[in-house]
Amino acid sequence: MFEKKGDRLDKYRAYLIKGKGLSEKSLQMLERMNFTNSLLCEGYASSKIIPVIQKKFDLSQRQAYQLLSDTIQLFGDVSQASKEGRRYIVAENLLRLGKKAEQEGDFITAQSCFDKYAKLYGLYDSTEINIDSKMWMTPREIIFSDDISILKGKTEDIEHEIVPTNILEHESVLK
Repeated sequence: MFEKKGDRLDKYRAYLIKGKGLSEKSLQMLERMNFTNSLLCEGYASSKIIPVIQKKFDLSQRQAYQLLSDTIQLFGDVSQASKEGRRYIVAENLLRLGKKAEQEGDFITAQSCFDKYAKLYGLYDSTEINIDSKMWMTPREIIFSDDISILKGKTEDIEHEIVPTNILEHESVLK
């Protein structure tokens, strides 16, 4: 009955999520939003971003604030994200940049990006992993009984070697 009225950013959401087409002007605007979002993801404050996008895109201050507002509305406010969320965003950007550099043949930049990605997630840390072996053991079913007849037929004799308590007395050492 009632249909939600769309906002002016719906066409960008449709492009990003569903792959719908955009006009040339809208693609340019999305490119501006991507640039602004990358600055936000890098941790720059809004007060530092405004002059940069004003100069880069030749915008008035009002237009720059509108672009920043639209970017935050479209991509989310990364300044409110948790530390782990920010780490994920930076890591994904590094991975994307590394893959792009690798495709273009710039292997030094690609390796640098992949190294930073690995350091971000602590893949180069030399700390040992403490594994509790008891956690991986499957518990056995133990049945207690005082009936000795249960043990009949359950034992078998095998060849064995008696090892002395003092290892220096062992025959292999004496030879």
